[in-house]
Amino acid sequence: MEQSSSSNIMDNQRLPQHENVTNVSLPNMVNVMPAAENGVPNPHGDDLILDRETRIRLQNQGYSKTYLKRKNCHIENLEDKQNTLTDIIVEIDTITNKLEQMKLSKEATDVEFIRKKNLGGK
Repeated sequence: MEQSSSSNIMDNQRLPQHENVTNVSLPNMVNVMPAAENGVPNPHGDDLILDRETRIRLQNQGYSKTYLKRKNCHIENLEDKQNTLTDIIVEIDTITNKLEQMKLSKEATDVEFIRKKNLGGK
């Protein structure tokens, strides 16, 4: 009976390899260096291998910059909303004041009309 590929692995046998698998080219990857035992290639392009602490520190700096950009964008959006709401509040206050003036004017007109009616139309 023929063995499956999983049983080949369990028997510590290597699976057959295709010849062209080793010649795979990576797109957009020029001068790719293999990772060192405790480091990775420097993202700045020079041939230095970064140790783990430096790599983590650089990643954290990148994350911090991204976080600050998002935070600043969020703050700007909130400030824009605040300005819009302030404009709306000012407009509402203006309309409220006009309505109060119209109400007072109507009351004065009504009082004048009632006074004239009570005096017999004079």
